[in-house]
Amino acid sequence: MELVKLINHKILNSIFPVLPIILDDDGVTPLSVNSWLIHLWNFRAGYQYRQVERESKTILGYRRLGTEVNRQFGLYPLEEVTIKSYTGHVFRFLKWLNTERKENNELPTIHSVHQLSARHINYYLNEILPRTGVKNPP
Repeated sequence: MELVKLINHKILNSIFPVLPIILDDDGVTPLSVNSWLIHLWNFRAGYQYRQVERESKTILGYRRLGTEVNRQFGLYPLEEVTIKSYTGHVFRFLKWLNTERKENNELPTIHSVHQLSARHINYYLNEILPRTGVKNPP
């Protein structure tokens, strides 16, 4: 498994000065992960979900009537250092999953990482990641 950086690569009508792509052990690109990387490096933005709660009050402002919830989902800009960090962290996570998959065939491959359970993701975040001591991407 490797992280390959394509230089001045063109996809449709977008030219990428640098585009990191993840390859599996056979040199095949996991579609979902690389689609996300292409989006990230092309738009330099990520998606964010926000839920803002605000207490509703009467006209006089004395009695509370309940809570008003405003839900928002949209793009937000990212700095290049953040994009590089996301790329590195996702690559390390997939590399760990790829290694674990060789010992446990019940785990999904990196091509179907969306099937990974919350239990496995939490295990990686809470048990594996702290042991690595890695703070910056490769």
